Amino acid sequence: MRVSHENRARLILAAWVLAVAAMIACDMEPPRGNVYDPANDPEGPRVVSTVPGSGDAGVPVSQVISASFSEAINELSVDHTSFAVVDRNGDYVYGKITCDGATIIFEPHVAMDSAQTYTVVITTAVTDNALNPMVSRYEWSFRTAHQFTPDMVPVAGGTYMRGNNDIAGIDTTAAEYLNGPAHEVVVSSFDIGRYEVTVEEYAEYCRSTGIPTPAAPFGGGKMPVVYVSWYDAVKYCNWLSDIMGYDQCYSTDDNINYECNFAANGYRLPTAAEWEFAARYNPAQGAVMSGEQFSGHVDGGSESIDAYVVYRSNSRGGTEFVDDKAPNCLGLHHMSGNVREWCWDFNEFWIWNYDINSGGQLNELEGKHYYIHCSDAGSVSNPAGYTRVSYSPMHNILRKTYWPLAFSMRGGGWSDGLGDDYTPASPLLTAVRSDSNHSTMDLPTRRRDNLGFRLCRTHVE
Repeated sequence: MRVSHENRARLILAAWVLAVAAMIACDMEPPRGNVYDPANDPEGPRVVSTVPGSGDAGVPVSQVISASFSEAINELSVDHTSFAVVDRNGDYVYGKITCDGATIIFEPHVAMDSAQTYTVVITTAVTDNALNPMVSRYEWSFRTAHQFTPDMVPVAGGTYMRGNNDIAGIDTTAAEYLNGPAHEVVVSSFDIGRYEVTVEEYAEYCRSTGIPTPAAPFGGGKMPVVYVSWYDAVKYCNWLSDIMGYDQCYSTDDNINYECNFAANGYRLPTAAEWEFAARYNPAQGAVMSGEQFSGHVDGGSESIDAYVVYRSNSRGGTEFVDDKAPNCLGLHHMSGNVREWCWDFNEFWIWNYDINSGGQLNELEGKHYYIHCSDAGSVSNPAGYTRVSYSPMHNILRKTYWPLAFSMRGGGWSDGLGDDYTPASPLLTAVRSDSNHSTMDLPTRRRDNLGFRLCRTHVE
């Protein structure tokens, strides 16, 4: 029997009505599939857990990222725009995205950057199988692991005679003016970096914070970083303190004048007194080495200075690896040579007889006076060209009152000589705090190819 088109349509409609009636009679729900049915599924999916968790730190750079939901996800609704992994600049991280039921899984194509904060953003474009969208956008952040951990050497505090009254090649007046009088200084216990901060360590900081990486004219990796200002070094210290879970040492109200909390457990620059103590101290003898000492080299000993120091005569026109030369008695490399190293203090060429210990206080008796440098003229006994200022008990007050002044750089660098007409008091000598060529001081904004820094921390048991 042939059925007309009209009758065929009637039969199909009748069959459909009977099927729906049967399901209703059996209390069954019609299959939703990808059909939007708000009456039976009024809510969209919710995020119930993530890997890594929100706020996690130390996450491996190859970490697989995932988000689990309250119900199965429509995989057609997920792509790099609806499930986005972005870095601190908002740039996408690319990888493979898959759905496993109620879980979205993201596998990065390449390793993420170390010490970087990443954010995962899930938009309301993500739906369930009924095409119900997420109620609201969801996001969380995590931080990848720090790749480099500073190698710090503990230094037991003590009392020592700082400076030197008679450095070879300098007459008495000049020696007193530049590096004397030798005077007693007390330093508390501290930790100091075994090596100068390297190019690869500093580059990690630059990637993490989005700032330009300084030039590395002599090579990267374990070469000491150069072209860093005093401000750059201070900011690196605060960043590293955060990354390592320590309290920041430095604070500022105007990004010009910085104060240091020496009680904080974070990273900082060594004071000039700490630097000199670490460069000259011999724990076996319980005393500092000779005032003419190149760090690690025994004055008058049989070993060549070249075994310890990278300087003008033996360098290849630039820096060497931070572990290239033999260490001093504390196991510290290149305290003399390779790069000049920023310290926290103003240089004493600018503030006469000024000293600071690891507690941040002036280490002199109240009632003395200090001289602020105004010109190159004058001497200790007759300070013509200097302005006499009253004693001030707090280091930070001096810093703000007499800004801007030059900051100390200690240890000399690859371009410095052992002592000649050009620099008679070699900055490579551990007791030299100032020289006539101003190679132990500079403005805090200055960047040079022979200038870097070394980390320090107040010692915490």
